[in-house]
Amino acid sequence: MPDKKIEKFREIMYQLADEKGLNHPEVLAISQMIDKLLNISQQAAQIHIEERGELFALVLRRGKDRLELGEYGTYDEAEEWALKLSEQTEKPKAGVYYHAKRIDT
Repeated sequence: MPDKKIEKFREIMYQLADEKGLNHPEVLAISQMIDKLLNISQQAAQIHIEERGELFALVLRRGKDRLELGEYGTYDEAEEWALKLSEQTEKPKAGVYYHAKRIDT
């Protein structure tokens, strides 16, 4: 059964489609995001902390797919959220990486 978060995005997409039409850019963008989430949910997950100038981004990687999860002002804040997100992933738990080194073990 699909993830509850994916189902919530589907509900939003259906509501937008009713309001704006099936070909509206927002509806198409949500549809593409749902497709990516479904593809990503079927592969082993890795959460990477990536430096972005003065910010630190969290990126969920599964196979070739990447999903930007957010940016944080400090490494500590990014690591805290990465570890929390890792605990929320389905078994097996997503690994957390920084500079290609696993940091959650």
